[in-house]
Amino acid sequence: MLLFLTVKQRILLIVSLPLLVFALVGAFVIFELGKLQHEIDEMFEQRVIPMHEISIVKNDLVVTIPKLVYSNFSGKLASYDLKKELDLTLAHSMSEWHKYRALDHGPLENQMIVAISPDIEAFSNFLSELKDSINGQPVSKSQIDNLFALSKPLSDQIKGLMEKQLEMSRELKQQGDKNAQLSRQIIIGSVVGMIFLLGVIGVVVFRSINKSLTELGNTISHITKSADLTVRVRLEGTDELAKIGEAFNAMVAKLQNLVNNILSGVMTLSSASEEMSAISNMMAATSEQQSQQTTLIASAVTEMNAAIHEVSQNAVSTSSRAGDVETLTREGTTAIRESIDSVNVLATTVLTNGKLIQDLNQQSNEINQVVLMIRGVAEQTNLLALNAAIEAARAGDSGRGFAVVADEVRQLAHDTQKATESISEMIGRLQSMSERAVKEMADAEQSAQSSMEKAEKSSAIISQIQAQMNEIVLMNAQVSSATEEQSTVIAEITQSITEFHESIAAVTENAQQNALASSDLANLGASLKGEVEQFVV
Repeated sequence: MLLFLTVKQRILLIVSLPLLVFALVGAFVIFELGKLQHEIDEMFEQRVIPMHEISIVKNDLVVTIPKLVYSNFSGKLASYDLKKELDLTLAHSMSEWHKYRALDHGPLENQMIVAISPDIEAFSNFLSELKDSINGQPVSKSQIDNLFALSKPLSDQIKGLMEKQLEMSRELKQQGDKNAQLSRQIIIGSVVGMIFLLGVIGVVVFRSINKSLTELGNTISHITKSADLTVRVRLEGTDELAKIGEAFNAMVAKLQNLVNNILSGVMTLSSASEEMSAISNMMAATSEQQSQQTTLIASAVTEMNAAIHEVSQNAVSTSSRAGDVETLTREGTTAIRESIDSVNVLATTVLTNGKLIQDLNQQSNEINQVVLMIRGVAEQTNLLALNAAIEAARAGDSGRGFAVVADEVRQLAHDTQKATESISEMIGRLQSMSERAVKEMADAEQSAQSSMEKAEKSSAIISQIQAQMNEIVLMNAQVSSATEEQSTVIAEITQSITEFHESIAAVTENAQQNALASSDLANLGASLKGEVEQFVV
């Protein structure tokens, strides 16, 4: 069962079990001490205090009061003082007696209290009568005899009650001794049982741990002495030692696999060293061929470097010409922009003139209306002049002057009519010309708009040409940069080929050294194989 507990749990078991037992024993001891204290308190309250109170009652009633009465009888105490002392002593004794009776008592004690109560009451009544009979005179001899006669049986009964209290106190002490002895035996038994249980558990835990440690130590010692990697630790349970055993077995298994791999690697190393020797000889021959080929490659690289240099120069020239074309396209774009601006101004002017001609046509129409009005007025004037001439002819000589004026007015109206007709013809021609001018202006506006659109299209095409030329310039710059970089790379390649040619000679020498090293490696593999074969796998 302990094999399925961890070492930590076993140690906790060894520690916690004694603590549990100590706790139980401590609790029992505390309980017994409390019980003992209760018994002591009970003895004090039920036996010591009652005995003290009953002893006070006995001392007051049987000793003090007779002594006071005898002192008065002998003349040592005055009657007044006797009354006073008797009152105090009797009151004190009765108070203690009532306290005693108020305590819990057993059946036998209650019987004794009931038996003694009449005597105490008779003694108290006698003292009352004695106090009443004292009137400045001392007590008599008969009163003293009666007092002693009453106090003697009372003293015997109180003494019996005190002896009963003492007997019961002795019984309580004996019971306490028995309880203490029982508690002592229980504590001793618990301690002995705990020691025995701890010993048993300690031995079991020690054997469970020691068994695993011994098995682990024996296995390690066997592997160390015999180099047998097939041996494994056999531990039961799931505790830390079992996990250590499992980890150790896993480590030995890995070591076994490692030795197997080393052994197979040594075999492979032996064959590989022989192959390396043959390969080294082949490398020496191959390096000679590579030396000849590197010479040819160096010549080809030199020719390629010259061609790349020529390409770089052509790219620079192309970039310069492309820059000139880009300048021309920029100037063409500027000229087209200026033409577009001029056409825009022309279109604006044409629109303005067309509007002015339209306004002129409108004014000519208004003038024509005025001329028509003048023509109407002239016709009316002519009619009025004709009517005036007719009236003047009727008037005869008296209307001759008026007839002359009428002829002049008619002539003026005729001239005005002719002038208005001439003005109408001129306005008609002006309107015809303005309409033709408006039409021509509209055609000119359309031509200007078409020219502006074509100019915009030409500007866009030139902008595209300019963008393409910029890309050509950029690509030429990239080509030039790339050719320069290629020239640098070719130079580095030439240098690398030279160094490679030099390294081939070193490779040839190294190949020969590799052949020697392969032979040494084969010898080392044989030695390593002998060392590894010592392990049993």
